[in-house]
Amino acid sequence: MKPFFTITLFVAACSLAVVSSLWAKKPNIVLILADDMGLGDVSCYGTGGLVKTPYLDKLASEGRRFLDAHTPSGVCTPTRYGLLTGRYAWRTRLKSRVLQGYSPPLIAPDRETVASLLRAEGYATGIIGKWHLGLGWQKKDGTSLPDAPGHATPKDIDITRPVTAGPTTVGFDRWFGCSASWDMPPYGWFENDRLPRAAHFVNATKQKGWKTRPGLRDPKVNLTDALPAFAKRAREDVLSFAKGNKPFFLYIPLTSPHSPVVPNKRFQGKTSIGSYGDFVVETDWVVGQVMKAVDDAKIKDNTLFIFTTDNGAAQFSRNTKGGKTHFSSGPYRGRKRDNGEGGHRVPFIARWPGVV
Repeated sequence: MKPFFTITLFVAACSLAVVSSLWAKKPNIVLILADDMGLGDVSCYGTGGLVKTPYLDKLASEGRRFLDAHTPSGVCTPTRYGLLTGRYAWRTRLKSRVLQGYSPPLIAPDRETVASLLRAEGYATGIIGKWHLGLGWQKKDGTSLPDAPGHATPKDIDITRPVTAGPTTVGFDRWFGCSASWDMPPYGWFENDRLPRAAHFVNATKQKGWKTRPGLRDPKVNLTDALPAFAKRAREDVLSFAKGNKPFFLYIPLTSPHSPVVPNKRFQGKTSIGSYGDFVVETDWVVGQVMKAVDDAKIKDNTLFIFTTDNGAAQFSRNTKGGKTHFSSGPYRGRKRDNGEGGHRVPFIARWPGVV
């Protein structure tokens, strides 16, 4: 393992990737952000966790494993806002907690983001996965939907209309993913600024044995579909971007291992500690699929590949089977939502062959 370093802001790293005179050619940038995954969930950190993550271990062995990486918050939305804008979320209207699936945008339309900065420098940009920073939903009369507290479907929302604000209005050229956490409605896939199958959505209350919040759902989408769908689209986008004449920035915010803990069938039973461990293994597999896509596109040597998480693991990650206790926070006190280090000290791995 190469020397360990401390990092404070991903934005600073991206800025260096753009302006450094040492880098004659702008690197491609792939950033994978796992959801509610602790330091002890990644086996290369050596904290005694009961889950093996071979792909992340390989990424670390080829790059740098950071030991003192921290998020600006112990929950989802504030970290995502900070990562993309370089600002604390409490400078916005969000003073606590997180946004919901039908919340309005948190990023102001004129706010610079990593994506808009890189696009201005000639990058193609894309996002695959969970947004969770609010969208410009429209009402049936075509006016903007105001803030919608809670998770209930707003009475006058029209989900068949394109959203007027979201990833594609703050610097991303394309988006495939979901509006918020995978336990928040609506449950379906966005393509850029719209839900293509919105007209077919139905009300759902329970899927695959996990009680999710009731709300609108695409009947062709199951909760276990998310990670395979993200992996497939990530491969397609990496290969597509690699054929272009621009460097690219691909941001992949996963929905896992955040609840609902729903590992795909092929990963069920992969660990001795139950569904949470299996879900972490599937998350690691997605990382491996993206790494393979970069290799297959023959762009590994000029790609800055970053993996990190939005905060520490959730409290239920201790609920494992067989009488075994998996310590997702490693040796640190606290978990998601906590001020203790386990809530905000996270894995952070970066690789750029010959540079990092």
